[in-house]
Amino acid sequence: IDDIEKASAHTTLAVMLRSNARLLLQDYGGAEDDANRAIDDRDATNLILSRAYLLRGRARYNTGSLSDALDDLNATSRLDPTLLRVYLDRAETYYRQAQPTLAIGQLEPLIKAAPESVPAYRLSGLVHLMLGQPDTALDPLGKARALYTNWISGQRKDEAQAQSLGDATRAHTASDNIVTLNKGLAGIALYEGMAYADKARTEPPESFLGGIWRGIRHPARLGVPSR
Repeated sequence: IDDIEKASAHTTLAVMLRSNARLLLQDYGGAEDDANRAIDDRDATNLILSRAYLLRGRARYNTGSLSDALDDLNATSRLDPTLLRVYLDRAETYYRQAQPTLAIGQLEPLIKAAPESVPAYRLSGLVHLMLGQPDTALDPLGKARALYTNWISGQRKDEAQAQSLGDATRAHTASDNIVTLNKGLAGIALYEGMAYADKARTEPPESFLGGIWRGIRHPARLGVPSR
């Protein structure tokens, strides 16, 4: 942001870069203002405009203006139908509006086109939990967990190789990536736990999960002393 302002760079592309930077800094009002400037540029191409509407849609999503955010995301798709990322943005908006069926309608084509999209699998799991479908939720969550596990394994191998070659910078980068990926994996594990808990509520008391749920509701049955 400072570099753009110091250089007095006020081209549409520079303004969009600043809008994106402000989004990352959670300056949503500033991000929307910059996106508006790009949208108002009569010489902007459809590609530029599609990204400007996407930026403004994300800014509005984060300020709670969900209907306006959807309008911008739909404009993004009209201007650039090939942009897959907008499907996830729309699904997140529908999920936040408690419209899980509409969210699924966005996630299914995204997962088909991008089968390694962990955010799409994660959100799909949450959407199915919202619908009261824990069994169905476990499938996309399991796929997300598998992807995270594979990526972590790859980063561990890269870290070991870098250490053997004495490449401290590469090893440090791999180590940082492992930390970030493990945080994501922990989130998936939490949602899987939620799904199993929801599933246990509906299981017969004599079943394994049903017995665990009864134990949670009545700790003494698990040998946990009451307070």
